[in-house]
Amino acid sequence: MLWRKLVVNCVINPLTAILGVKNGLISDGKLLHLCTVKEALITECVTVATKHGIQNIAFEDMQKLVEHVSHSTSPNTSSMLQDVRKHRPSEIDAINGYVVAKADEVGFDAGVNKLVMRLIREIEQGTRTSGLQNQEHLFSRTTAI
Repeated sequence: MLWRKLVVNCVINPLTAILGVKNGLISDGKLLHLCTVKEALITECVTVATKHGIQNIAFEDMQKLVEHVSHSTSPNTSSMLQDVRKHRPSEIDAINGYVVAKADEVGFDAGVNKLVMRLIREIEQGTRTSGLQNQEHLFSRTTAI
């Protein structure tokens, strides 16, 4: 159960913070290429969980769960977006960083999780701003991984 929640948080939190949008906008189909990025994050998380012996965490189920949570919390502002807007440290290391650490333990490269961590850190450091201008960069870097 904890991994299921982790997968949802690994997708919704960083993407809303990077793009500066409410939860529902990452699943409404209007944002350029976002489906590719979400699928890549889910795939990495499911792969890492499976390599650690976690069962009942299929990609399709996680994809549906992410969409469900995004829609059911549509008007909400994620905690990570709230943090970056208020110039507070986010939980990126505890969320996506956990997946990256677990991936390293089994020799798997969680490159898209690393990418969103880097982008969040850039936003936290003030070298990048949160907003829709990040979507093409996010997509092009995801497809290059």
